[in-house]
Formats: sequence, structure tokens, C-alpha cells
Amino acid sequence: MIMAEFDHLSYKPYQHRVFLMLLLSFFVFMLVADATVYYLLTNAAFRQTQKTLKDVATEVSAKVPVATLERLIDSSQQNSDEYREIESIFQSAMSGNPSIDDIYTLRQTATPNRMSFIVTGDTTRDSNGNNVIEEFEQKAMLGEIYDTTDFPELVAAMEKPSVDKTITYDKWGAWLSGYAPLRNASGQSVAILGVDYSAEIIQKQRNDTLQSLLIADLIFLPILLLASYFLSLRLSRPFRILAQGMDKLAQGDFKYHLPLKHRGEEKIFVELFNNITTMFSSRRIRDDKKNSPGEEADKTDLPMNEE
Repeated sequence: MIMAEFDHLSYKPYQHRVFLMLLLSFFVFMLVADATVYYLLTNAAFRQTQKTLKDVATEVSAKVPVATLERLIDSSQQNSDEYREIESIFQSAMSGNPSIDDIYTLRQTATPNRMSFIVTGDTTRDSNGNNVIEEFEQKAMLGEIYDTTDFPELVAAMEKPSVDKTITYDKWGAWLSGYAPLRNASGQSVAILGVDYSAEIIQKQRNDTLQSLLIADLIFLPILLLASYFLSLRLSRPFRILAQGMDKLAQGDFKYHLPLKHRGEEKIFVELFNNITTMFSSRRIRDDKKNSPGEEADKTDLPMNEE
């Protein structure tokens, strides 16, 4: 009986599955690579920003006339020449580095975890443009108390330069800050100088990194598609070769042999198929001989033994 025709195109879905699996694998690899690169780059940028903040705080602190700063003790001195002198130093440093949101000084008070502002470089301004000066838009005034409970790096700056380990928050917003001690002529630490970067700067760095990675992914996407397609062709080739032979077997042609023009694993598939078809062909020839009419007739014509 002739077998139904074998649809060799039934192997096509295999190539599709290989293509999809390869593409999925490439995408997973790309996502893992993106996450790793993003983590490394953003952390490196964060550490560099921390270093910059500490360096700026140390550099500006060296320019502050500490003796003048120590004389600023009352809010009535907010508009004094001494205050303006130090304020101008801070504002000059801020104009040279637009990323800096504010430079300020704080001194300890008799109350634990409380410091008071001395001079700040920032100004009161309507930053959100709503024609209302809100609390977060107001300049920190001379003598204003600041709760340092949640800012251990700020307190530590009374001894040596330090920098926030993470983004910090207060009524003015979210910041990453660097600090440096201010010492008098005797070497005694009498105040700290702080330099603020807005958290928006940090977020922008991260967004820029993410955008660069996404652009790189879009550039590599066609390459990944092509690589997945050609690899799926290569991996499914042995099955396409076998499909040709299976098509012949399905039509009852057990003498068909695949051409021995392939190499590597494809040659192994071809030799295996040809060995199987040779075995089937030999078995069928033997079965045909056993079941041929001539042989049956010979058995019928044999003389019977006479009793």
C-alpha cells in the first residue's frame, strides 16, 4: 500500500520555533546586558558626582574667611557687608558650575541634631513661576535652625570632608550633597560648608544612560533579527534535508538515497537516513520474494508422498 504523501513543509514550523527561541534568547541576553551596563554606568556616574561634590566643597571652603563667618551670629546681619562678602564667594562658585543648586554654611547649636544656617549662596525666587513664593523657594536665613537627624554625613563633616551616600530630602527638595569642615586659625572646626546638587541632575544622568542603551538596542535589533533568521536556517537544515527523504519514503520509494554532498552533522543525518532506507529496501525485497505468486505456485505443485 502506498503511504499518503508526506508534507515536507511540515518541518517549516520547526524553523519558526528555532527562530523565535533564538530571538527570545538574544532579547533576554540584551536585557541582562542592558541592566548590567546601566547599573555599572549609573553607579560610576553617581560615584563621580559624589567625588565632584566633595572636591567642590573642599575647594570653596578654602576660600571662606572663617573669622568673618564666625562674626555672623544674628539675623540682623543678613544684609551686612560681611555676609555679602561670603555670599559672593558662593555665588561665584555656583555660576562656574551650573549643576550646583546651592552652597551654604551651618554651625552647631547647643541642641543635639540641630544646626543653624549662617551664609547661603542661593536666593529667594519664584522657581516654579506661579507668582507665589512658597516655602521651598525661600532662601535659608541666617540663624534658621536645620534638623540634621537624617543627615549623618553632614554631621560627620565637622571632622573631615564627606558626601551623602544616597539622595536626601528636606523642605527645599531632593539633593545629593558634599560637605567640608570650616576651621579657624587654631584649626578648630567651627562650621561646615555644604554643596547641593539637585536630585534632578542625578536622574538626568540616569535617563541619559537609559536613552543611550535604548538607542543602541534599536541599532542592534535588525542585526539580532538577521542573526536569528540565519541561525534558524542553519540549525534547521538537517531536518529540511531529512524532510526530502521522508517525502520519498511517504510515497513508497524505499530505494531513495540522499546525495552524499553534505558535511559535518548533516552528513551524519544523510548516512543514517540512507542506512535506514537500505535496510527497509532489503527487508522489502525479501518479503516480496516470500510472498510472490511464483513461490506459492511452486509450493502447490510439490508431489505428495504416497501412503
